[in-house]
Amino acid sequence: MIWAVWMALTLNTQSGLDGYLLWKKAAATAPEVMDRANGERRRSVQLALTAFISASLGLDPDADMRPQLMAATLEAATLLW
Repeated sequence: MIWAVWMALTLNTQSGLDGYLLWKKAAATAPEVMDRANGERRRSVQLALTAFISASLGLDPDADMRPQLMAATLEAATLLW
């Protein structure tokens, strides 16, 4: 049953997969594109974590650097995996 669902989803998304694979191949030939995409992703994760941590702790991230520091530390830890 699960296999049939997976196969149906695979067949339905084949055109999207082709586009993704083409983009990945093109990006592999331009490392600066991948570096920028990774940097933008890391920054967006840090901003989201900062907002979450600030709200959770009731801190103002503009006046207190601890939420930004905690967010940067958590995001950097993901690089180890």
